[in-house]
Amino acid sequence: MAANGPRSLRLAVEYGAGWVTTGPKVETLDEWWAALAKLGGRLDEALAKAGRDSATLERHLNLDSSPQFALSSAGAFEEMAGRAGELGFTDVITHWPRPDGPYAGNIGVLETVASEVIPQFR
Repeated sequence: MAANGPRSLRLAVEYGAGWVTTGPKVETLDEWWAALAKLGGRLDEALAKAGRDSATLERHLNLDSSPQFALSSAGAFEEMAGRAGELGFTDVITHWPRPDGPYAGNIGVLETVASEVIPQFR
């Protein structure tokens, strides 16, 4: 279940097999990561209050809701996925690179991420 607010977090804890978030709209990556940490803390509180083991709820993060496109480089993806893991996210989401627009990127970066970066996280 996608959730950011208190009510939707409670519903995700009660009914969800997983939690999906985009995080807030902010100006900088530092602000985004800080807000995600707080949001994860609120989810942890809701899990504890419900008596639910946090290991029973997958955590999915759309990296491209941040101020930076995750596939701007293989290094950017690796750093963002690593930080997401440190915050307890079990899965990350990114957009297929496009020729232009907010997800402008090179397909070669995606291929490098798929063949070299992702295997490091398994």
